[in-house]
Amino acid sequence: DAYMLRQRTRKLVEGAASHVLRNLYLPVPGYVSAISDALGKFQVAVGYLERMCDMGSRDDKDGLLGLAAADVLDLKSELMGLFKKYEERFAKLLGWEGWKYVQLVGEGRPVVNRDGSVRDDLFVWKDRVCLHRMEEDGTCTVRADTQYDTVSPGQILFEGFAVPNVEEQLRVLNNLRQHHASFWNERYHANYKGQLTRAQT
Repeated sequence: DAYMLRQRTRKLVEGAASHVLRNLYLPVPGYVSAISDALGKFQVAVGYLERMCDMGSRDDKDGLLGLAAADVLDLKSELMGLFKKYEERFAKLLGWEGWKYVQLVGEGRPVVNRDGSVRDDLFVWKDRVCLHRMEEDGTCTVRADTQYDTVSPGQILFEGFAVPNVEEQLRVLNNLRQHHASFWNERYHANYKGQLTRAQT
């Protein structure tokens, strides 16, 4: 259920440790509500336009048909602006630098030696062989291994303080990804595009 997914995502974000993440997410429920309201008006306007087309001439630009078409165009413009704001906010959310360590460590796979033992210092992330090194002051460095990485050996992928509760943070990130995909498919592709096709025919 899309509503339950949004509620769960909001709770996870509100419970996250970072105030930066919470502030980034803050406008999202407002955008969701505004888009839902505008889609409801858009559906009504498209239905009215269809009735006007059935009742009168399509060339009646100065009458009710023209007014109905103008309402549809105005709401279309409003929705496109709202969808753009929503997408820009999620681009910032999903591209937040705070996810870098979480993605590297949380989504990485262990490197297993031929004898079956697991390397403590190496892991694989998106086909990159990474070396993980912790410092005494709590900072850490994740770099592409100079011996095994074939993309860009020695490249520094992360440098800074390790994030606590990686699994919990990764769950928040994955819920945001799911929220974004679900909302975009449901509101834009299914609802908005469907109504727009009706209006254009």
